[in-house]
Amino acid sequence: MKEWGKKKDDKIFRTLFISSSSREFFVSLFSIFFPIFLLTQGLHLAFVVGYFLIRYFLGVFTVYPIMKFISKIGIKKTFLIATIMAIPFYSFLYFSEFLITSFGAFLFLGTLIILDKFCDTTYWYAYHLTFSECNNKKNISRHLGEISSFTEILLLASPFIGGLLASIFSFEIVLIIVLTFLVISLLPLIFINYPKVPSNFSLKELISLKSSKRNKVYFIEGFYGVINGILWPIYLYLLNLGFTILGLFATLVKVVRSGTKYFLGLSLEKNKTQGNFLSKVGLFFMGIGVFLRGFLFSLKGLFLAQSISALGNPFFNMPIIENMYQRSEEKPVLSIMGRELFLNMGRFTFTLIFLIFVLIFDTLNLHKLFLFTGILFILISLIKRIQFIYISKIK
Repeated sequence: MKEWGKKKDDKIFRTLFISSSSREFFVSLFSIFFPIFLLTQGLHLAFVVGYFLIRYFLGVFTVYPIMKFISKIGIKKTFLIATIMAIPFYSFLYFSEFLITSFGAFLFLGTLIILDKFCDTTYWYAYHLTFSECNNKKNISRHLGEISSFTEILLLASPFIGGLLASIFSFEIVLIIVLTFLVISLLPLIFINYPKVPSNFSLKELISLKSSKRNKVYFIEGFYGVINGILWPIYLYLLNLGFTILGLFATLVKVVRSGTKYFLGLSLEKNKTQGNFLSKVGLFFMGIGVFLRGFLFSLKGLFLAQSISALGNPFFNMPIIENMYQRSEEKPVLSIMGRELFLNMGRFTFTLIFLIFVLIFDTLNLHKLFLFTGILFILISLIKRIQFIYISKIK
């Protein structure tokens, strides 16, 4: 087994590039419709939001033990386990109607949360560790731009195709396709010779004041992730837009993001000191877009609002992800865990707000959540003393 720190392995990067891009294409056939799928199974909106609330709550407390587990079994076995765990997860979704009827919604959702959380978390932890190991500070911006933009281009038609298949056939057909190609896409990653994951990290370091200061920006990333990935598709679904239209919405937005990510990666490679400014600009436009989602109600207006958010998101997201990978050269596991911890804290916080809102108000008032969070993002982006990026010395 190779020693950790012997980086710049282009073969591993190319394999990860191809595997992750193809994986994301097929997962995106269904992922945007996942909360909607749960609603179509007769589950109340509060149950669906509660599902994600518990998932993110578990995420806060499982960051450290899961990473410890990965450091013991290694990256290769982690990718293998992530693939194996995906099989029962998608199988549960396929047989959801039978399982809910036979065992009840609580047991079904509880089991689904465990499968979902474990297979998704283990894959992404292994992915970040692998990406960190096969790059260095000088080429990481370009590689991040390449893999992000290529994935976006590859995913352009994915949500639309998923929505079309769900409309013409059923979600069950989509689930079969996703699971089949998910397994195939991960196979190349099983044949790589990975280095041993460092195990010299502690819980005390993870929750230290220094770690919290550097990783607080990921709280905002997690906050926005729930707005865009759960609240938004549910909101569009409750507006009685068809699955095909929902998929087309996501596809058109990816057009906006794809080119932005590539050129932004090249820009960051040339000037790494502009990351903090770009992140604040990105958050400002994300806030504008989120606010407009609660203000505009026509199809064109909703698309315009989402497009503004989609344009701002790479500017906010790419510098902070790059910063995580840069810091991972010194303490790879700790920097990745710090991001995941605050991501889940942000996701949990907004999902809790979402659930409270659902329990108090009716669904006709969901647009007010966009107005509130949009203003919040805009205000945070305008506070000068808040720093998102902590520049380390470039070797």
